[in-house]
Amino acid sequence: MRGDALRVSFIILFTSGEYKRDMQATNAQTPHRGATHLICGDPISHSLSPAIYNALYEHHGMDCRCATIRVNAGELRAFLRNCTHTQISRLNLTHPLKRAAIPLLDALSETARKAESVNTVALRGGKWIGTSTDGAGFARSLAEAGLTLAGQHALILGAGGAAEALAFQSKADGAASIAIAARRPDRAAKLAAKVGGVATAWGDLSQIAKNSTLLIQATPLGMRGNGRDFDDLSFVEALPDHAAVCDIVYAPRETNLLRAARDRGLCTVGGLGMLVGQALEAFTFFTGVETGAGERALVEARLSDNDTQKLREV
Repeated sequence: MRGDALRVSFIILFTSGEYKRDMQATNAQTPHRGATHLICGDPISHSLSPAIYNALYEHHGMDCRCATIRVNAGELRAFLRNCTHTQISRLNLTHPLKRAAIPLLDALSETARKAESVNTVALRGGKWIGTSTDGAGFARSLAEAGLTLAGQHALILGAGGAAEALAFQSKADGAASIAIAARRPDRAAKLAAKVGGVATAWGDLSQIAKNSTLLIQATPLGMRGNGRDFDDLSFVEALPDHAAVCDIVYAPRETNLLRAARDRGLCTVGGLGMLVGQALEAFTFFTGVETGAGERALVEARLSDNDTQKLREV
């Protein structure tokens, strides 16, 4: 209850046009000087992104700090408007804001425009500029697992912002075929048409899985704090023996879907790799600094330390 009250107080500060440099009410880290970087979404308490970005800022000697704040789609317009009167100039958006932000921004990158999804937003010259690093981050995580989208028969679960970004990345990287399955058939059909793929009914997953070499789970199902998971994972049994299963969810590190795939002996790729990959891409968008293996190792070490600290707190 106390956390919700503090959050509401913080939102009110923004919607009233007031800003207090000391944002203790958000339970968030804030910078001593310079820009503030916020991770926005709902739910958001599970986010590891502040640990990632703060490690990168510290490593490169940048006076910026990253924190989380819970913002829902209905609050986003006022939140963005009033952020322009604060030190905040960098935002990352997660569920359910990736689509909701599009009509509220001043400009979009070509990647975000095509995917109709935004996860990275920067304030430049008083204008909010949005892009999507999800697709590039996902491809980066696949490469580190020894996989590629090229030539794959991809089955993407979901038709939301993340799914759109990954579908367009799959097309750009040369997937042999793309199938989209979503609980809302109309959205699955719309996304499939955009990428030259086919839409399949959620109830027909086992049938389409028989010919899929790469299953990409791009919904919040199984995410800690979401309260929902797959009712049936029998489609995993239908996948070919050489198939790989990817899940963009990173909390928990191994979802029930990935566990089922691992039990079958299939190659699995968790969401943490994509999280780190898209964050490295976003860091470059924010700062102009290119990242590589050194930054990834640094981030992974920080996340390992973060996990250790959480275990100590339990």
